[in-house]
Amino acid sequence: MAKTTWTGFKRLLQAAGVVTVAATVWGCQTSMAGSEALKEPEVTPLASSPFGNYLAGRHAQMVQDTRAASIYYTALFTQEPDNVSAQKLAMLTSAMEGRIDEARRFADGMLESDGLEPVAVFLAVSTAVAEGDYAKALKYLERLPKTGVNVFMGPLVEAWALAGDGKTAKALDALAPLEKLSDMAGLYNLHAGLINEAAGKTQLAEDYYKKAINDPNGMSLRVVELLGGVYQRTGRGADALGLYDSYRRENPGSVLIESLMVGEMSGKAAQKATITPRSGVAEAMFGIASALRQQNASETALIFGRLALYLEPNYPIAQILVGDILETMDRLIEANGIYEQIDPKSPFAWTGQLRRATNWDALDQVDRAAEVLERMAAEQPAQIDALVQLGNILRSHAQFEKAADAYDRAIARIGKIEAHHWSLLYTRGIALERSKQWDRAEKDFLKALELEPDQPFVLNYLGYSWVEQGKNLDRAQKMIEKAVELRPMDGYIIDSLGWVQYRLGKFADAVKNLERAVELRPEDPTINDHLGDAYWKVDRKLEAKFQWRRALSLDPDEELAEKIQIKLDRGMLIEAAAE
Repeated sequence: MAKTTWTGFKRLLQAAGVVTVAATVWGCQTSMAGSEALKEPEVTPLASSPFGNYLAGRHAQMVQDTRAASIYYTALFTQEPDNVSAQKLAMLTSAMEGRIDEARRFADGMLESDGLEPVAVFLAVSTAVAEGDYAKALKYLERLPKTGVNVFMGPLVEAWALAGDGKTAKALDALAPLEKLSDMAGLYNLHAGLINEAAGKTQLAEDYYKKAINDPNGMSLRVVELLGGVYQRTGRGADALGLYDSYRRENPGSVLIESLMVGEMSGKAAQKATITPRSGVAEAMFGIASALRQQNASETALIFGRLALYLEPNYPIAQILVGDILETMDRLIEANGIYEQIDPKSPFAWTGQLRRATNWDALDQVDRAAEVLERMAAEQPAQIDALVQLGNILRSHAQFEKAADAYDRAIARIGKIEAHHWSLLYTRGIALERSKQWDRAEKDFLKALELEPDQPFVLNYLGYSWVEQGKNLDRAQKMIEKAVELRPMDGYIIDSLGWVQYRLGKFADAVKNLERAVELRPEDPTINDHLGDAYWKVDRKLEAKFQWRRALSLDPDEELAEKIQIKLDRGMLIEAAAE
């Protein structure tokens, strides 16, 4: 996710007790297995047994099913209304589920008995802001010590309250304490820019965003989005693309920045957001959530992400964040529900749709994933990422001809093949090779190597393919040796080296490398089978049979299993005759 716009945030959050609030209540949590259902199961509270509801809630938390946990803890609190622990658990899990009004009711008791409970305070602040009662929100913040997150939340809420009354200068004065703190300079510039943009002072807003962009700790995606939006709305598309490209170079692999670039290149003008005190406080809540997410405090990050969406439901980057957290909890259907709510006009809708497709695939709904990606490809005929992802999904399900077709369509959209396209040629080559279109596959692999001569995966795949075909063996060996040099701990590549040595009759060398490959990838049936063959050739027949039996136990495909069984039944005689 995006970087925060200020540093030292972790220290502040820990000082306020926010980072550890979930961990101290829930302890160690484990990941839930991938979801198989397309509908969330019904949860029935064990109303007759408080202890049963507690145990059920604890188990639900351990598998990160906070939806069920909140139901059980709510039932527990109903049964034991004086149980403060049950009240706190019900509050936290309800907040995590985005049921903020319900969580706020649980927080009431916490505020009366313990004004220092951070999540209860922030629930109260959020509901007060939603009601437009900023004085009440500030009173709630006063319950927290003037340390931790309250160092910036107090000035922010006050500044946005003043901005809501049209008092821009006073709002900036209220925000000024943040500017004096080195760790808060980025946060100050971000919100000063937003306050000025809300007041229609676009140039001043741009100046503040530029200061935030130049933060020595790196660019924040959120600030990049805001400044890029200013550029796009004022007819400076080239400046916007340059900004997005700078962020991409600093953060390679960022799908979110690609979404912004897609929006600009499609010719869609960036929409001007309606900036209000409510959305400004939502921005602060998102900042907390983003920082917590980076620290792997996912449960508490989810609470603040939900608060951001409670205040500003149409907040795409916060929707991406909440969906991302739900994905880490294996709550893929719910994550998809969040992504579907992203405004189609937002550039982040593209990222949301790509993630929806990935999640449908993880849920074994390949057709639904393909439907999403095909629709995206039709909507943006100049973009290739939806087709590339479609090809990758189909290839992972051994639908190689369909995968090759998706890659073909993606490559057809590229005007000029450049160096960074090597991976697309490589993946299409794999699909073509597996669908028995070797001539085309070989051309793709060779072209990929022309673009990226020392790419170890391409060197290995092409070299291994030649070995399997019994051709170009000397060249194949050199290519694979180069790949091993580049990736000396890759069991698959070391297996390729051992296998080419086997094919060249260098059986002792083959044994050495194949043993190493099995050490690195003990679960791969093909590598174990190769080692069995090499053992047989050096007259270590008992070890060969053991290795073949082990390969059979590792669930090889039908063709390989049949070959292994023949070798176990008759040794290498039939194999030798075939050769």
